[in-house]
Parts: sequence; structure tokens; C-alpha cells
Amino acid sequence: MSLNAAEIAAWTAEVEAWESDHSQPNPYEPKLKPLTQRDVRLRLAEEEKAEATRAAALGHIRSKLTAQKLLLQGLELEELQRKLRRDVHALGQHATSLQKAKTVEFGTLLQGRISRWTRNAEVHLPCIPSLAEVDAEAAPENAQVPPPYDLKIWMPSRVCKRAMP
Repeated sequence: MSLNAAEIAAWTAEVEAWESDHSQPNPYEPKLKPLTQRDVRLRLAEEEKAEATRAAALGHIRSKLTAQKLLLQGLELEELQRKLRRDVHALGQHATSLQKAKTVEFGTLLQGRISRWTRNAEVHLPCIPSLAEVDAEAAPENAQVPPPYDLKIWMPSRVCKRAMP
């Protein structure tokens, strides 16, 4: 993708204007507001509300775990995995028994939550068991169970990447 002469001239003018007068808009600052997890959560909640309204109007019964809730829970689990990974790596060789116990307990709770989430996710993504089985077969025979912070969370993006050749 290349820029045309008009775009280059406009960009150059913006840069020169800013360089000579910093009260002018900074052309190096992004013009788009980044999408935050809170923004995504709001959009998903609005979609879920619209879906519930449509289902109620048609007299349908909805599943307790909607696709939106599944995504939000998956994102939360990924964040908890990052936290656990940081905590485990920050322990160091002089960590107390209490510090170690807290990370082990948190890891155990997280592992259970990921397991429950995966079972619930199979309702919306029925291909998860076969993908997990392929992964298990590809692992070496003596492979150890990964720590909770490395367990796969089969989010739709991961499933799509695996399904693509």
C-alpha cells in the first residue's frame, strides 16, 4: 500500500506546522481511541441485552452462558494466567512458604476455573475436544501437564487460528 502525493503533502504540512508551533495538533499522536477491555465488555453487554430482548419477544429460552459471557470469562481467565505467571516468576529463591502456598493455591483455583470454562465453551465451540485431543496426541509421551498459567484457553480466536491452514 503506497500513499499518494496529496496524502504525503498533507502529512508533511501537519508535521511542519507542529514542528514550528507545538500548540498545533501533534501528527504523531494516534487519532483513534484505543479499544479497551471495558469498551469490549460494554459492547458485548449491549449485544447480550439486544439478544435477550429478541429471544423474549420470540418466546425463546436462552442458555445461561451466552457467547458474550463466555468471551468475557475467557478474557478474564487469560488475565489471571498472566497474573499467576508474573507472581510465580517473581517468587525468587528466597520466597517464604506462605508466598509459595498462595501461588500454588491460586494456580489450583485457576486450573479448576479453566477446566469449567472449557466444558462450558464446548456448547458454543463443539470443536474444542477434538482440537485438544490433537494437541494431546502431538505432545511427547513423557510430557508433563503444563502449569495453570500455560494451559490453553480455547478462545474463538485460537480455534480459528487452528482451523486455518
